[in-house]
Amino acid sequence: MLALHHADVVLFPTNWLDEKCPSSWWMARAFENRVYLVAANRYGLERGVQFSGGSCILNPDGSIQAYLDNGEGIVYGEVDLRQCRDKSWGAPGEELTGNCLADRQPAEYMILVNNTYLWEPLRYHGLYGLG
Repeated sequence: MLALHHADVVLFPTNWLDEKCPSSWWMARAFENRVYLVAANRYGLERGVQFSGGSCILNPDGSIQAYLDNGEGIVYGEVDLRQCRDKSWGAPGEELTGNCLADRQPAEYMILVNNTYLWEPLRYHGLYGLG
């Protein structure tokens, strides 16, 4: 949705528990939207909850530009706006002719903005004994 509004870079702070960054899901989102994804993920143990860490910068082709596996730190990288503004699309090894955003149907995206409290609430709200 952000790419449809001309976002070049998507920044997101996270508190992921299970999945280590960068996930294959994130790489796919960077690639299919042709944007840079910059994730700052929390790391460490707090009140019995282990956060997975793995802050990263992903390129518009889905590749990893920079990555911090464990611990606290800063991830540095560079952004080339020409790469993310080129929305060319095509099969690997073939000429890129399409536009990756041209066939999107934003009206069908409402499922993405459903109330997050409907997503397994006991798993997340019970972490600190609140559930």
